[in-house]
Amino acid sequence: MAPKAQMGERLELLQGTLDLLILRTLRWGPMHGHGIAKFIERTSQDILKIEHGSLYPALQRLLQEAGSKRNGARRRISVARDFTG
Repeated sequence: MAPKAQMGERLELLQGTLDLLILRTLRWGPMHGHGIAKFIERTSQDILKIEHGSLYPALQRLLQEAGSKRNGARRRISVARDFTG
């Protein structure tokens, strides 16, 4: 079993990867959470399965990050705030 430090690094990598996949998906336009998950699954030829238990916390993280960087931010994050699917 991996030490706790390595597991924490792995979790950060996975979260960062999901964040990137979400942002790349949203470049095509605004989508609800279910649409984001399906788009990622479809474009990865069903190799990647995005569970709602992972997706919605990632969307919340991105919203919090966008809110904290609102002043002077160079990027725009468009995420639907209705997470009902």
